[in-house]
Amino acid sequence: PVHLNLSLRSTDGAMLELIRERLEATGADPGDLIFELGERKLVAGPEAQRDFVRVASNLGCGIALDGFVDGGRGAFLLKRFPIDYVKLGPDFIEGLDYDPARWLVAGGALAALSIALYWVARRCPTPPS
Repeated sequence: PVHLNLSLRSTDGAMLELIRERLEATGADPGDLIFELGERKLVAGPEAQRDFVRVASNLGCGIALDGFVDGGRGAFLLKRFPIDYVKLGPDFIEGLDYDPARWLVAGGALAALSIALYWVARRCPTPPS
């Protein structure tokens, strides 16, 4: 799969048409194309970005929610949009490798948000020595 991290300007109708044309022309599997959109951008972004998520998903492309930090806003997005991947932000996973209390918080959030198909941790910190 190829992951593309998109900006707000890349999510207009012209981009969707280009993607549709390229997928048809090449015969590529749309499921191998994963679009990453930031959590904050998806909540506060224009309606065009939310439309992009729906249309790209309907084409068969994967959608990744990038920068997942907490359960509140992320839960809203996971319920409202067809999200396939969730990329956990560094703030969310910091301390998981050595703090059992953080495991309880993270485990509860992940269990409650088990709607997504895949979870990806970014920049896993190393415990202090």
